Amino acid sequence: MKKKIFALVLFLGVVATSFAQYQVKGRVLDSLTKTPIEYASIGVFSAVDVQVVNGKITDEKGAFNITGLK
Repeated sequence: MKKKIFALVLFLGVVATSFAQYQVKGRVLDSLTKTPIEYASIGVFSAVDVQVVNGKITDEKGAFNITGLK
């Protein structure tokens, strides 16, 4: 019985992880003046083949939020 429960919990953990979505958010600031950089391009690249996975452009406050990453 304990083995079946363990197997079920393990299976549910794997299924939940496979549907997990991650996000990256932050702000882009000038290193000297600490002012936000508007409309800067942000890219997320694959570590395997260095292709662009997703990207966004910062808003007026230098903020960005990239969602839907696996």
